[in-house]
Amino acid sequence: FLGASFGAADYTENLEYVPSSLRTLTVPCPEELPVGAFYECKDLVTLNLKGNLKTVSEKAFYRCRRLKYLNIQHEGYTGISSIAAYSFGYCAALGEIQLDEAVNELPDGAFYSCSSLRTVRVGNQENVLPSTHTDIGTAAFAYCESLPSIKLPDSITEIKDKAFYGCAYLTEITI
Repeated sequence: FLGASFGAADYTENLEYVPSSLRTLTVPCPEELPVGAFYECKDLVTLNLKGNLKTVSEKAFYRCRRLKYLNIQHEGYTGISSIAAYSFGYCAALGEIQLDEAVNELPDGAFYSCSSLRTVRVGNQENVLPSTHTDIGTAAFAYCESLPSIKLPDSITEIKDKAFYGCAYLTEITI
């Protein structure tokens, strides 16, 4: 977790230890981000991850309210293939996310209150979930106020409560 570099003993202390002046960060990245890696790094705007990020653990980017640019720099990168609950919860400035075709579920609160999220990209397609996708968790896209449309694949077997609650500008869902 980021706060460890500044003296925090636990990821829940990121808010206290990560300098509020830190706006841009470029770091090497493993394939799996640990729980709370950037938890409450509320002033971080641009995050450049160098590596082949595949798995985003629970609350890895939780409450990164100003995170606008999540750039994953790896040749041939196809996107995130596994997302845990509330991984991107309250990332209010995040406008786009790249998912791998291998993602088969969006757990509870995955993008909860990502109010600027307009684009969910899989390959060259926009606002479509991967063809292997089977489940959308409770409040997965709740309060994604800028999301204009979403296309769900035939493989969807369950859309849980409030999956799209508060999506004020959602004008089209294709199932």
